[in-house]
Amino acid sequence: MDKAPSIRLLPLRCPSCADDIGIGSMDALFLCRRCLNLWDESGGKLEKRDAQFIGESDSTPYYIPFWVYGLTVDTPMGRIEDFHGYIRHIAFAKSIDFVENHPLKLYILAALTRTEPHRLNISKKFTYKQSVLERSEPREGHIWGPVMGEATARNYSKIVFLSTLSEARRNSVDFVSGLKIHLTDPILSFIPFREDGAYYREGTSQIAVSKGLIAENPKVLSP
Repeated sequence: MDKAPSIRLLPLRCPSCADDIGIGSMDALFLCRRCLNLWDESGGKLEKRDAQFIGESDSTPYYIPFWVYGLTVDTPMGRIEDFHGYIRHIAFAKSIDFVENHPLKLYILAALTRTEPHRLNISKKFTYKQSVLERSEPREGHIWGPVMGEATARNYSKIVFLSTLSEARRNSVDFVSGLKIHLTDPILSFIPFREDGAYYREGTSQIAVSKGLIAENPKVLSP
């Protein structure tokens, strides 16, 4: 089986605080983990966006790419343990469940689509286990939607929520450690990464994974 080609990209830096916010590949949205500014990357330039910009495209909804660290992912092609990578599409996820005893070092971004942008609750594309609701019940006035979270070394106690609504604002709830994603559509695309800036790009029907840092011994799982 052929190994996915390696490409090298320099990380983007937040124009506001100079923190690393992602990689410069294709058009994408990035949320700075330090100052929580949302940036739209296009043609190598970064433009600041409001939270309401997410999913507001006239033609197609934005699917925000997001980073994951040490994630367990169940796919139609099998389970991926301790996944480190960059997930480009979340719209095909059936459910996003928090699980116990999982590494706290994770950074997750997702977006409401245009399907029902006026709804704040979880609808057709996303479901939460009841245990999550019991331990992270949103307080009055808080936005409760598909996972829009971040937990870094700077802050293990917050999850940042974003919404497509015009009154969208950032809110936080108590952080529940660990995450598990169940995927139902094999065209979901992964871009594994390693810390020195090397990335592996693969076709939409393939998922490149490995234990720990992807670069050590990558393998590709095909349907």
